[in-house]
Amino acid sequence: MLRMDTKRTKSGFSAYFLLAVFATTYLLLPLWPTNSLAGEWVYTVQEGDNLWDLTRKYMVSMRFWRRLQKLNQITTPRRIPPGTRLRMPTAWSKINPAGAKILALRGEAEITDGRSLAKRKARLGEQLKEHDRLATHPGSNLLLEFADGSRLLLTAGSELEFQKLQAYGDGDITDTRIKMKRGRARNRVNPGKKRGTRFEITTPSALSAVRGTGFRVSADASGDISRVEVAKGSVQVSSKSITRTLSGGFGIVTRTGKPPSQPVKLLPPPDLTGVPALFETIPFAFRFPPLHGAGGYRVQIAHRGNLDLLYFDELFRKASISVIDTNIPDGKYQLRIRGVDKLGLEGIDAILPIEINARPSPPFQVTPEAGASLTDPGPSFKWAHTEQTSAYHFQLATNTRFDQPLLDRPDLESEQFSPEQQLKPGIYYWRVTALDLEGKAGPAGTPQQFTITPKAPGTEPPILDEQGVTFHWRPGEPGQHYRFQVSTNPDFSNPLADIETDESRYRLPKPQPGTYYMRVKGITADGIEGPFGAPQRIEVTPPKEDISWVVLTVPLIMVLVLLL
Repeated sequence: MLRMDTKRTKSGFSAYFLLAVFATTYLLLPLWPTNSLAGEWVYTVQEGDNLWDLTRKYMVSMRFWRRLQKLNQITTPRRIPPGTRLRMPTAWSKINPAGAKILALRGEAEITDGRSLAKRKARLGEQLKEHDRLATHPGSNLLLEFADGSRLLLTAGSELEFQKLQAYGDGDITDTRIKMKRGRARNRVNPGKKRGTRFEITTPSALSAVRGTGFRVSADASGDISRVEVAKGSVQVSSKSITRTLSGGFGIVTRTGKPPSQPVKLLPPPDLTGVPALFETIPFAFRFPPLHGAGGYRVQIAHRGNLDLLYFDELFRKASISVIDTNIPDGKYQLRIRGVDKLGLEGIDAILPIEINARPSPPFQVTPEAGASLTDPGPSFKWAHTEQTSAYHFQLATNTRFDQPLLDRPDLESEQFSPEQQLKPGIYYWRVTALDLEGKAGPAGTPQQFTITPKAPGTEPPILDEQGVTFHWRPGEPGQHYRFQVSTNPDFSNPLADIETDESRYRLPKPQPGTYYMRVKGITADGIEGPFGAPQRIEVTPPKEDISWVVLTVPLIMVLVLLL
């Protein structure tokens, strides 16, 4: 009994002792030396900040305001000068988890849970947390957005781990640390320029601490070589206790176990002046002038914007590009091309806004055929059926620009059209555009030329008199002239006459007896020649001999003989 009471007394004493130690520790925690704290972050004072508001916002307790004052040697806690950098120990700070959201995804990616190590397929809009791992499959890429608005574009065949995703206070200041095991990423960091935000990416051979807003980082599959390229701002790259600062327009290469190389100036952007801004077929190809010092070119097609989802991402050896990915949908894009130097560093982007409008494909235009010559002034137009279309847009013009079309019918449902109006002789162009089921027009068909030629003039019977033969034909359109041929051969070889005339008649003087062939065709004022009309034939017979002189002469001779 006594022993049991003794145990209770000891147990009660131990409990009271531990409670007293905990309370003392809690009360004395703000008075502990600074060097006992494991880490800290930096806050830059803004206009109107005071020590009490900052403690309330970022510290776990108001008890820490005096310790913050002592740590940072603040003499005027009510009015701290703007721009002052305050050390904020993480052990005293309000720390909240901050995730990373999959903002856009093309293709497939895999997430490995940081706790259970279970794998799952990445989905659009999904939130990733600290210690999760993310890997993109070949041909895939995804866009991440962090709590501070930073974005990271992870390209195909890449893998990274979120080592730290934290936010301080109400989340306006974040601490993001990422380990990239392999692949390539393009980053736009802290677009709101919030002071105190931290963003670091480590590779197997280097650590990159970001102060700027735009940079790229890559790690070879072997992990031996890493590259950092800065477009804007500055990045600190550390390896083997050596830190180098890269400013915009420079890159650096690091190798495992070696200090980082000296900064290298990145290649300038290629000249894309001659690259078209509209592509109406897929696949499509284009060229641009080679860039001095480039051993290759990175070509990307993304939605318009800085770091939007990539629809195309390929490396080419020459400045001759072929985009063969037929899965790129129609739309407005940003074409980004940069040279790659001998170290593998990718240069400054050349950016060109482009549009792809390749669907639905224009139908094959059947008749009139290209280059056809027609005498019928009311031709019918026919084209092939196109799948997934709601209508066709037919146009007829006298030039390939179609800026002033003679006919413009945007709502034809049939694959043929017969205009009511008659066409004058001349050169014409026609094309057909297909509209998809939502009414969106695809690329216009290729302008197809045909010619309406003047009909052969109607001929009148020739008039034969003692002086020759006169050929007549009916006049054509005003301003029209004619080509007339007459020959003794039905094939009109070696014609007796082959002339152009403005008159609708021709006279052949004193033809020799024989068979003659004639034909005529019209020519417009623009020089368009119609077909020859059907040849006509005329027989010229020798004149009958006049024997009246014989009748008169013979009696006269007989009279003269008798008289003699």
